[in-house]
Amino acid sequence: MKKQAKIQRHFAPCAELKDGCVVAIGNFDGVHKGHQSVLKAAKDIADKDNLPTVMLTFEPHPRRVLTPNAPGRITPFADKVRLAGRHDVDVVSAVRFTKPYAGTSAETFMKEHLSESLNARHVVVGDDFAFGRGREGSAEAMQATSEAYGFKTHIVPAVTDTAGVEMASTLIRQALQNGELNHAKDLLGYAPTFKLRFCDGVARLSRYTPIKNGEYLTRLLYSKGFHENVELMRVVIKDGEMAVLDFPPVEHGMPVVTLELLEKF
Repeated sequence: MKKQAKIQRHFAPCAELKDGCVVAIGNFDGVHKGHQSVLKAAKDIADKDNLPTVMLTFEPHPRRVLTPNAPGRITPFADKVRLAGRHDVDVVSAVRFTKPYAGTSAETFMKEHLSESLNARHVVVGDDFAFGRGREGSAEAMQATSEAYGFKTHIVPAVTDTAGVEMASTLIRQALQNGELNHAKDLLGYAPTFKLRFCDGVARLSRYTPIKNGEYLTRLLYSKGFHENVELMRVVIKDGEMAVLDFPPVEHGMPVVTLELLEKF
């Protein structure tokens, strides 16, 4: 059975963390293979020390707050939480990211947020991690100073794709936009998955990274009454709208739970 991670909103009190925890930090957009390596390292430490694993992430995505017309995200928060559970995360700590919060100093982040609020014993980050006002802090700087705040920092090396290119959410967005579905699946480690609401054969994907127009084979998991159904279906995506070509007769307004892109025709 897949684990359901608990959600902690902006450092609210959390009983699960009273005896300490292992914190993995990142935006985790897509929860791709690079992110998964950070989560695995955190889980391994947590198991050894009998501590809960925390995924610390930022909502909304900092890029959406700081950069006008930023590209869409790969995974909305609900899917990020679901994927966190798949990787044995106990708590998803969602930090409310605002322009004032972006001014938090690196020292405040380590002392007040990681040490005092989360009660961190270990923190796990990628080697390109930067934090604090103006990205003033680095992974190496945190590792050099964190024990003064009561936790140890672990840096996870970058993961590369088959071409030797470092895993990044940007590469996945580019692959989806170019219709390179197999490349996107290789980077993610799973089929690109989206949540949406289905009505009258059309669903909008405007909240997500743009996907190349075309016809796709998909797997849809949807609810019908009190039952869940799985169907393989052909869909056409055009300019952010999805038309389902061979959906079976259903009640008006039936919600689709998840959609996985399997192949592009």
